[in-house]
Amino acid sequence: MCVLAIFDAEGTWGQTHVCDHLLEHNLQALGVRWGRQYIEAGVQPDIDVLAPLHRLWGTSSVERVRWGAGEGTRPQTPPDALAVHWVLSGTLLVYLQASDGYVGVLCEAGEWISIPAGLACALDAGGTSDVDLLLFLAAVKAPPARQELSTSSLPSHEAFVETMLEMTGYANDE
Repeated sequence: MCVLAIFDAEGTWGQTHVCDHLLEHNLQALGVRWGRQYIEAGVQPDIDVLAPLHRLWGTSSVERVRWGAGEGTRPQTPPDALAVHWVLSGTLLVYLQASDGYVGVLCEAGEWISIPAGLACALDAGGTSDVDLLLFLAAVKAPPARQELSTSSLPSHEAFVETMLEMTGYANDE
């Protein structure tokens, strides 16, 4: 289940959406696309899966990235490229700059998010587990430079998940 939360400029949690339609609508306003494409756990995606996705997103390269609590590296996304993060396992919190604040999107395994060149963003894989993802990149002609987004006023991956679970009634009282 993907979750989208809207934050004001000070980082105060606002509206929360779990409905695909509302999620897509809010992301579309930022030029961001989101979707699902499941792969059976443990299966390495092959050319039959990747080729249609390259065509869909207009990407030219793909890299597998493992990142989080264990060994791994943070995905490096060039500021002048469209970047598609396709989560294979774990969860990835993506913060995006909006005109009047921020949008936080929690993506789970099987979900992807396409971030256009120039849109300020920050990625958080959390500190307690790993995320395994495919990073698709497409160079963009004369793009605006993407800036790193400061998330100091926004909840961490763990705090985001905890708040989301409390808001949706799934919090564990243990």
